[in-house]
Amino acid sequence: LEERHPGERLMSRGVTVHTTLDPWLQEAARKAVRKAKHQAALVALDPADGSVRALVGGKDYATAPFDRATRARRQPGSAFKPVVYAAALTAPDGGTPAFTAASLLDDSKRTWDTPQGPWTPRNYDGVWHGTVSVRAALAGSYNAAAVDLAAQLGVARVSAMARRLGLSGALRPELGLALGASETTLLELVGAYAAF
Repeated sequence: LEERHPGERLMSRGVTVHTTLDPWLQEAARKAVRKAKHQAALVALDPADGSVRALVGGKDYATAPFDRATRARRQPGSAFKPVVYAAALTAPDGGTPAFTAASLLDDSKRTWDTPQGPWTPRNYDGVWHGTVSVRAALAGSYNAAAVDLAAQLGVARVSAMARRLGLSGALRPELGLALGASETTLLELVGAYAAF
């Protein structure tokens, strides 16, 4: 409010503020973030219209005023994978998508040439699962399969879906994008999930 109404204007006039915040949810969010062991943030959106129902940018604004919900840019990691699968399951021209939940992907050890040198994505548990369906790869959060899918789609198509879902930051034009290597804010990521 101070940015929109500088100086004495804000203090000298009656001001009515309309917000989509739900006071009960906001208080619950504040308590949840305060209980976190480390720095944390929380965003809750109404998926029907994208309105912010609760937003807490950190444990204690007085001691750490940096808003981690709207300003901190972090790599989302596997939380980005649904964007890759959304790109695969949505036809770019409105026609029939090239992939379905039953389409097959390669979740095997494979090395990719990158500008930084050879890269072999590994699954969290260190196990490769061979040929898997799109459904199984997404449900199991298989890294190698997500990279295989991004390679088949093309990174540009994955980036276009990310933009469509509201991710506005710089998206690296590389296969690591499939594993969430590009930074975004929590607010943008939660907004993208509202579409799902």
